[in-house]
Amino acid sequence: MKLWAVCVLTVGCRQVAGIDDRKSSSELPEAGPIVGQCGGFEHSSQRCAQCLDRECCAEMTECADSPGCASRLACSLSCDTASGDCRTSCSWRPDHRLASLTRTCRERFCAADCDTTCGAPEHSTSPCTACMEQQCCAESAACAGVNDCLRLEHCREDCIGESPKCGTECEAQFPGGLEQANALDSCRESQCSKQCKPGNAWGCLEAPKPTLVPKTFEAKPLALRFYDFVTFDAWPGLAIGVCPPLDFECKKPSDTGTTAPDGRATVNLPMTTTGFDGYLQISNPNAMPGVLAFARRPVEASQLGVRWPTAGAFNAMSLIVGVKPDPARGHIGGNARDCAFMNAAGVTFSVNTLDGDTTPFYFQGSTPDKTATQTDSATAIGGFANLPPGLAEVEYHLAKTGQGIGKVTVQVRAGHLTFMQFEPNL
Repeated sequence: MKLWAVCVLTVGCRQVAGIDDRKSSSELPEAGPIVGQCGGFEHSSQRCAQCLDRECCAEMTECADSPGCASRLACSLSCDTASGDCRTSCSWRPDHRLASLTRTCRERFCAADCDTTCGAPEHSTSPCTACMEQQCCAESAACAGVNDCLRLEHCREDCIGESPKCGTECEAQFPGGLEQANALDSCRESQCSKQCKPGNAWGCLEAPKPTLVPKTFEAKPLALRFYDFVTFDAWPGLAIGVCPPLDFECKKPSDTGTTAPDGRATVNLPMTTTGFDGYLQISNPNAMPGVLAFARRPVEASQLGVRWPTAGAFNAMSLIVGVKPDPARGHIGGNARDCAFMNAAGVTFSVNTLDGDTTPFYFQGSTPDKTATQTDSATAIGGFANLPPGLAEVEYHLAKTGQGIGKVTVQVRAGHLTFMQFEPNL
């Protein structure tokens, strides 16, 4: 139940919410930024701050306790709603359930006071945001007013590169937004498909990077779901170890887990001042043994879907490339991601430990190719076979311009695959 609905039965809304009485909007400057009293977020106007404090206090207060949510929502609320470029930049921060709840609350109760139009959409490029406002305004506003629709949209986006069944599972998880989401997707496909092509958002490379740190040092849960790399079937029985960064054999994992029949497992990640700085060890008698690394350190509860190969599938793919895996060497692979965390074509990888026995590769469709020179749009996977064991520094760039996207130091272990999502982190 909304907080304001409860207030009529108790002592008064401001006392319940902990909000001091404000002066009327006519007595206060209208221009932002205005700091609200719920969560301490900046707002674009006094009227918007008052309305959101009154109608959406619970959502914003809870959001403020989450580093990812606070970062995303702070961006959304501080933007002048007429600024599509500002709202586009918000899409480069990880989406969060609580941020979507506040956006839905704003659209339902405060659209007029916050001067939002078309639901204040946040798309990954400015051309996409502009096109969706011009061509799909009604559909965007309808989706923004239904939290299940926003969550379904983000769930579908996360499915790219995962199981083909994922879209159906998203619809079952967020059924209340299916009608609005389908209408929005249909409009985007028919009117803005060129402007909204996924994997093409690179604006964050020129923008200031928000620094996220844990709110507390308590271990944070990571919900994992593993799929067979080839069949996309759920992969049960994978053993997962949470490993300290300098424990290269993971002799003392801080937590362990095993995937259930649906491929799911949850492990707890210990936090440092900058987040989780370790890695995950993956093992199973039939799996390619490996290391799951992170380009950006997790700082709060999160979830991740991973495709992982069997040992047989890895060897078969190596033969396609014309490479015999050397048991004394290791391998690196991963998906290139753009600023909106979508699989991205046109990315190249380099590694500082490459030698004459190492073979770079990029997937073309569903198979690896050692003659390809950059990631494609289907899987955005690239990497290196037969690297010497030890630490390796991987850099990734835009193939067209050479602009740097990210850099990460990872462990290469003999007979193992090190896999990660290569997200922007420069």
